[in-house]
Amino acid sequence: MPNLAFSSFLSMLLLGLGVALLFTGGMTVYFGEGKTRIAGIIQLVIAIVALFVMIYLYVMPYRTEFVQSFIALLGGVVGALIGAGIFLITIIKA
Repeated sequence: MPNLAFSSFLSMLLLGLGVALLFTGGMTVYFGEGKTRIAGIIQLVIAIVALFVMIYLYVMPYRTEFVQSFIALLGGVVGALIGAGIFLITIIKA
């Protein structure tokens, strides 16, 4: 059973890395200039590679488990964003 746990950990690691780098890379490419824009493009390439590897290794054979894991990850990300938003609002208002 530890193999299944490691597989779940690795698939969520790749998904989280891919989504985070996709977002930050896109923002860096859009707002950056010069070397910063190149760093954003590199982030986007790494994100796309990580997402394709994750899809090839984990989504194709285990579709239902992936959907459940993705929903769990999405819930965690939404919770983290809400927490960060509340933190920023309290810092700005103070």
